[in-house]
Amino acid sequence: MYANTTPPKSQSERRYYRDIVGFKGEFLFAGTMQEARVMAVSNRGVLPVEGHGSDAFFGATLRRVPLVRNGSPVRRTYCAFWKKDNANPHTQAFAEFLKKQFA
Repeated sequence: MYANTTPPKSQSERRYYRDIVGFKGEFLFAGTMQEARVMAVSNRGVLPVEGHGSDAFFGATLRRVPLVRNGSPVRRTYCAFWKKDNANPHTQAFAEFLKKQFA
């Protein structure tokens, strides 16, 4: 699994993928995306990637498979919070941007 993180951060990554996503087994962390790709290509692990990457990112050596649980796609919920009385116009513009991106 790719994670360019410090050891304390890798512990939270491990907990997330084990407890929330449901990955089982041992976890390997790569220092760079290049190292993670080599590990996946050499069958030393998987490379979880969120979103819609282009096929050029994965190349001919990696295969994308959807992540499902009980037959349904695994989804992540994102939340944004700010104070209700925040009258900053940038906050409202950012909120509208988020709504369009994740609608």
